[in-house]
Amino acid sequence: MYQRLKARRGRKRAIVAVAHRILTAVFHMLSTGQPYTDLGINHLNQPQKQYLLKQMRSRLAQLGYKVTLEAQT
Repeated sequence: MYQRLKARRGRKRAIVAVAHRILTAVFHMLSTGQPYTDLGINHLNQPQKQYLLKQMRSRLAQLGYKVTLEAQT
């Protein structure tokens, strides 16, 4: 999460945003009594795949390239 935010907002804002997210998670864990469950390393990357493909396709179109995407087998 830090790397994604750092690219968009800058280093200092990314640190504050990650700290806020951690504090929010801790607050909810303490208030509900539920233990922390790790969602895995790819949890934040999965929703980005379609967005990233769309973004790259439009960027290449702006540069004057026609792109056809195929899934690798």
